[in-house]
Amino acid sequence: MLGFARKTEEPLTEEEMGALIIFTNQAGLAVERAKTYRDLEESKAELQERFEQLEKFAEVAVRRELKMAELEKEIESLKAKLKRLTSGQEGVKG
Repeated sequence: MLGFARKTEEPLTEEEMGALIIFTNQAGLAVERAKTYRDLEESKAELQERFEQLEKFAEVAVRRELKMAELEKEIESLKAKLKRLTSGQEGVKG
């Protein structure tokens, strides 16, 4: 709430009313800007949190993909060893 004091009880002049209107408009704009700034800061904090979560997820996903590639190489190596072993046994049998 806003209040102001005057030395007289006479009605406000047009000049005083104009100044009061300008002041209240400026105060309203300041309040709106403060709300907008607060909302912006909240959104910024939320985005930062989500970004950090995505970074963690990306790190886990990359590690997983690297592990999968490593396992695929190991599987191929084991397949090759198995093939060599089984083809060596076929030569012994035949």
